[in-house]
Amino acid sequence: MDSGVSTGKSAKVDLSPYRTFIQELARESGDFIRPLYRHGSVAVEFKADQSPVTEADRGAEELMRARIAQRFPQHGIIGEEFGSERADAEFVWVLDPVDGTKSFITGVPLWGTLIALLHRGQPVLGCIHQPILNQLMLGDGRETTLNDRPVRCRATTRIEDSTLLTSEPGQVSKWDRLRCLAAPRQTRAHVGRLLRILPGRERLGRHLCRSHHEPVGHRRARPDYPRIRWHHQRLERRRGVSRRINRRRCHARITRARNHGAR
Repeated sequence: MDSGVSTGKSAKVDLSPYRTFIQELARESGDFIRPLYRHGSVAVEFKADQSPVTEADRGAEELMRARIAQRFPQHGIIGEEFGSERADAEFVWVLDPVDGTKSFITGVPLWGTLIALLHRGQPVLGCIHQPILNQLMLGDGRETTLNDRPVRCRATTRIEDSTLLTSEPGQVSKWDRLRCLAAPRQTRAHVGRLLRILPGRERLGRHLCRSHHEPVGHRRARPDYPRIRWHHQRLERRRGVSRRINRRRCHARITRARNHGAR
């Protein structure tokens, strides 16, 4: 595998030492955070923007900052919890120790540590580490691996055959640009139907939350839109049954009242 990458503003950068180091950062920060997950004594504070923060966020970032300063003292750092140091350096590390703190504090394992490396302002390396799920995704703009196995997007060029992944299905305004980017009329119509479904049926959002990536050789996932339509039809059938049951109950009450009055 080619260990270098071209940033466009500079010559090819050898990423070999950084690729090894970013995995070390991920493992060590994960070892720090893991014991605090679902630990009842972990206090939750709220920042100025009302987003939650815990000792897991702060402690993990402090650990990674110390490791970077020890190994690459000339590098800069931009962190979620402690701001920036030498943000104009040639190499800058970007850290988010717990992406998904709300999930973390509620015991949901869908959170992770995000680490990226910028070279002259351009991202050249990044990883997503989910310590509880034991998943490490690493990418350099040319290849992406999940636990050392290559991953790829599904072989489709049509939006209607694709999977939409979102953690906030009710905020449709975030997806308006998708409708604009969908050039063919049929594709725009498909996106429009999807956007109309989402606001009133947030419970179906879980069916959209399936990863874009899959290991090579893994079975291809089916498009999600037919699945959403099927669940929508099932909900409508349930509503129809409920309406018929309510009508029967109402008719039975009226009949009993009339019989009681006739007596």
